[in-house]
Amino acid sequence: MSAILDFPKIEAPPLAVAPAPAPAAVVAPAAALPPTIKETVLAQFKEAETAVIALAEKYRDVAYDVSTTRGMNEAKAARLDLRENGRFLVQRAEKAVKADVNDLKRVMAEEVDRIVGLVLPVEEAIDAQIKAEEDRKAAAKAERERIESERVATHQAGIAKIRAYLTRCQEPGMTAERILTGIQLLAVVTFGPEWQDFAERAKTAQDETLAAMRALHTQAQEHEAAAAAAEAQRVENERIAAELAARQAELDAQAAELAERERAANNERDRIECLKGDVARIHGFAATLEGDHNRPASEIAEAIATLEQLDVSEATFQEFATMAADARRLVLAALLEAKDAAEAREASQNSEGQNSQQVLKAEASSPPDATDRETSADASPGVGPMGAEQPADAGLAEVAATARSNALGRMGASIAPEVESDSTPAGDLFGAAPAPALATVPLDVALADCREALREALLIVQTLVNDMDQTGANSKRAADILARVSSLRALGGI
Repeated sequence: MSAILDFPKIEAPPLAVAPAPAPAAVVAPAAALPPTIKETVLAQFKEAETAVIALAEKYRDVAYDVSTTRGMNEAKAARLDLRENGRFLVQRAEKAVKADVNDLKRVMAEEVDRIVGLVLPVEEAIDAQIKAEEDRKAAAKAERERIESERVATHQAGIAKIRAYLTRCQEPGMTAERILTGIQLLAVVTFGPEWQDFAERAKTAQDETLAAMRALHTQAQEHEAAAAAAEAQRVENERIAAELAARQAELDAQAAELAERERAANNERDRIECLKGDVARIHGFAATLEGDHNRPASEIAEAIATLEQLDVSEATFQEFATMAADARRLVLAALLEAKDAAEAREASQNSEGQNSQQVLKAEASSPPDATDRETSADASPGVGPMGAEQPADAGLAEVAATARSNALGRMGASIAPEVESDSTPAGDLFGAAPAPALATVPLDVALADCREALREALLIVQTLVNDMDQTGANSKRAADILARVSSLRALGGI
């Protein structure tokens, strides 16, 4: 503060002038001071003390025969004397002194109040003047302190507002542009006389705050530039990733389409091959007749029946249905023609067989001497001719081979439309290839071999049927094949 505070003048009370010393006089001996209340009271007890000591000595070490009436009375009299003239006497004196003292306190308090009342009003009047002045000075000092406190608080609040610019810039999300705006606003602030002695401190706060704000502005610019670059890189990465994902999806779609086309092509190729195989099986019925003109009419009839039951509709053969129908028609015509020829051949063989039986019976009635025979060594003993176009030297081995071939042929004719074997060519559906020549064995042994071969063949057929897919249309086919197997087992006694 530039002004000098004016304090009230303090006037000292006039100094008391000591009176002139009196002429020297002869000093008389000081009079004895009156005894104090304490000394007066205790003096009373001193007199009682002498009497009490004498009384105590009177009865000290006295033994009374309290067992007798006299002794008991003397003891009681002594006790009463000690009480009344000893203890009770002192205690009564104490009570009397206390009563006097209490009354003295009352009288003394009243007297004190009377005397104080003579001077107290004058003292209080002067004390009021003193306190009024002291209160005035204290109030003036408090007011000065309040004004100064408000002045300092106002300037400090202004300085705090200046420094608050930096705090505001440090808040999350503050941009470089907003910090620059704050710098521009704070930089134009000036500090005139109204700032009084706080102008220098305010200018220091302004300079420090602007320096810190400029540093924050630089950092914010760098951070925003890095964030913008990172965002641009992120957008670019997302664009590249989206393009790569789209390209990959396109490649995956193309690969899936190629795989689907390849699968469809494979399925179509397999379907066509299967249908071609089915058509080839139809032609196989006629191919089995080539090179074998001695098949029984019954086997050919079974092949005809099987071929007639073959479904050549479009549902089965699809675009090959017309080809399959034509093939079945041509093969059926060939099989019918072969069946008619086989029946005619078998009828001729049966007629010749009856003539052979009659010759055998005649020869049995007169058997020739074994040493005189002129028959060929390859002829069957006791058999004779074997039929038309069949040489007489056809032995039991040929009979057994023929029976086994016929059994396998019937089996093949039964399952030809249903079961194919990778090891069996299409032209061998009616039976195996002609068996090699067997050694000559008895007829019952050959028949047993044929029955065993038939049993094994039927077992193989049943196993194949059990392993095949028996759902849908295949269920009826499997049932038909198993029924045919059962009939062949019954026919062969297996």
